[in-house]
Amino acid sequence: AKIMDEMKVRIDVVQESKDVKLRGEKEKVEEAEKVIAAFLEDNYMEVFQLSQEDVGVLVSGKESSINKLLSAKHSVEIFLKREQNTLNIRGKKPGVTACLADLKKEIFGSDDIAVTDLKIGDSKGTVIGKGGSQIKEFEKTHSVRIQLLDSTSCIRVRGPPPNVAAALKAVTLLIANQKISVNVPVNESTLKNLGHKGQLTKAILNKNVTPSVKTDSESGDKILRLRGYADDVDEVKRMLDESAGKPLKVKVKMEGETLRKIGDVGMPHWSRIKERCNVKLDIERGDSGGLVVSGKRVGVADALLQVYGYFGFSLSEEFGTFELDASTLARCFTPGDLVIIGDASGVKISKDYTTSQLLLFATSESSEKGSCEERLAKAKDLVSEKIGEWSKMNFVMNVERWCFSVLVGKKGATINGIRDEAGVEIDVDQSSSTVTIKASSSAAQEGEMSGEERINKAKSIIDKLIEDNRVYSEILDLPEDSQGTFIGKGGANIKAIQEGLTDVSFDLIEGGTKVEIKGAKESVVAGRERVEAWCEEYEAKNATLEMRVVSVGILVGPKGETIRGLENENGVKIQVLKNDGGDGDSELPNVVIRGERGSVEKVKVLIDAMMVQEEERLDQRRKEWNEQKEREREEYKEKQAKGEEKKKEGEDDDDDEEEEGRKTVESQYAAVPVGAGGNSSYASTLSKAARKRLNKKNRALVDSSKPLDPGEKGGDLLNFLKSSKDDGRVEGEVIVGAKADIPSMLNSDPAVPPPPGLGFTPNSKEKGKKKKYGGIEKVVENENNDENDSDGDENNYFVSRSGFSVRM
Repeated sequence: AKIMDEMKVRIDVVQESKDVKLRGEKEKVEEAEKVIAAFLEDNYMEVFQLSQEDVGVLVSGKESSINKLLSAKHSVEIFLKREQNTLNIRGKKPGVTACLADLKKEIFGSDDIAVTDLKIGDSKGTVIGKGGSQIKEFEKTHSVRIQLLDSTSCIRVRGPPPNVAAALKAVTLLIANQKISVNVPVNESTLKNLGHKGQLTKAILNKNVTPSVKTDSESGDKILRLRGYADDVDEVKRMLDESAGKPLKVKVKMEGETLRKIGDVGMPHWSRIKERCNVKLDIERGDSGGLVVSGKRVGVADALLQVYGYFGFSLSEEFGTFELDASTLARCFTPGDLVIIGDASGVKISKDYTTSQLLLFATSESSEKGSCEERLAKAKDLVSEKIGEWSKMNFVMNVERWCFSVLVGKKGATINGIRDEAGVEIDVDQSSSTVTIKASSSAAQEGEMSGEERINKAKSIIDKLIEDNRVYSEILDLPEDSQGTFIGKGGANIKAIQEGLTDVSFDLIEGGTKVEIKGAKESVVAGRERVEAWCEEYEAKNATLEMRVVSVGILVGPKGETIRGLENENGVKIQVLKNDGGDGDSELPNVVIRGERGSVEKVKVLIDAMMVQEEERLDQRRKEWNEQKEREREEYKEKQAKGEEKKKEGEDDDDDEEEEGRKTVESQYAAVPVGAGGNSSYASTLSKAARKRLNKKNRALVDSSKPLDPGEKGGDLLNFLKSSKDDGRVEGEVIVGAKADIPSMLNSDPAVPPPPGLGFTPNSKEKGKKKKYGGIEKVVENENNDENDSDGDENNYFVSRSGFSVRM
């Protein structure tokens, strides 16, 4: 305005080049140019693009914010445009340039300023503190700026590198030592095990986790609240899932670079581990990634050991383990201890409760602290030092289960007395059969005795208490089936053995096969000697004999009378074994005799005699059976020979003889079947079902390839009929002129009709007609006069479905 109004110079801005054009008198234009140059020098401006996360760190802190401090330091004006996330710095050019350089250092870091992000996950509230008190304390103590990055659940720490490192360590320790509370739904079975003396409660407490049962205000269901360190609470949740029948699931936490090196779960080495251990393997990528192993506890533990072996090979010198007992692993190392050791050695350390080990990963980000091998070695040394220090103030001793009642005493009187006397804390765990002694710094004797001395005093008191109340035990095997004799009538024998011994008991266990002697050491030793002497005497007098008999049934007798008689009369026990394997040909013993040696031998002689008689009887029966079969074979051969002779005689006859034979048969046999009787027809003597059965039987006999025994009734006839089917005959047709000795075929059997077409005179009226009766075609061949009908002697026959005709 001054230039245009006072100097009368026109100003135009060229948009393409951002240049300024001045128009007016020459002197005024030159004066205006100087004014504009001076203005630009005092109002030089730089625009700096920010990320959304960096905006907060520049303006936080009000008067102590980075914006205010840099503006005052460099005499510049700084304007924040939140819509564009830009920072405009205006002033003299040297100041603006210097301010921009410092601003970039604050944002991106430099040799003098470190900028580091730390993942805090769900610990945001812990890090900030009430009203921001905790984060302010970190900033004040370590002279750093801490920015909360909500989008990534991280904090960003800025400041001198040593200060930033110290602040990060303090925040990490705070998070690691933070105790969390988690609510877990539980079933009735789990609730029962969570009583004051429940084994599940003890197991949870051993993981440094405090359990408490609450009621859900909304649903009214019982829930279990767990409070402890995050890793310990996770382990307890795995225990609860496993007790509820769910598979055990363990994650081995690893950094992204390490995850990349171990490859994918589809690779052959992972497949082999899955097959051998019957587990599932998964790899979770990301900031909280790792290798996840799930399955039954035994399989998971075995798989983890194989995984660690593979890590030792594939990760070379970057991985190591440190094996500990379960109690030391749970009690010796807090998460904060592991952070301190890891920070000092440049190694990431985590617990694995499943295999009771510490896992050590030498990360690449700590390479300035030495090689991987050097850092792992240092971490193991620090772990050993920590265990040594802890052992001086803590001691875990294994005790037998019977000792717990002695140690605790009535209402805890005994254990409380030891605590007061030695100035220590004592925890008992029956589930793991351990007693843990801890030297408390608040003990009254602290000024007089060191922690190690107090622990040793408590140990000596407990050792003496256990020894004074120790119950010794011996278990001895008794001879087989000697239980009754060992006890004696009314317990007389066992009382005799125990006589004179004090503080000792004899108990039969495992079904009377063993005796357990419990009591004071001297009495147990003496009792053992007496029982061993009795066993030797018993075995000398008694015997066990195994033998094999040819017939168990003869030995047992009707309803067991024989075997009971042998037992009762001779005072022995006889046991029948099932050693035949189902075929009866085994040579294994199938009878056991137990008792006094003389009685056993006597019973063996009696049984042998019984078996000899049985063998003789069986031999006689076999002989008779063989003789009978031989006679039957001879008779059959004789009948077969006669049949062959008759067959040859029939083949030598000529056609005239056949015709004569038919006439002879026609005159010799009645028009009705033999045995039908009177004028009643043969068909009327059988029911429809009976005729079907007869037809079926005849078909089976004719179709059979085996010749019938000529000695059987009708055998020659049926064989003849069968052979005639191959003589040009079509099923259902009449065969005439067949050669056969009909009387011999019939063999005087009225149940077998004569063959068709051998001289019988059919009824001429019905000749050639077919009728069905009960499924059988009746063919009438003759058309004679009606007098045959009145006589009731129809010379009819049926053509059966089996291929031959039956006379009716």
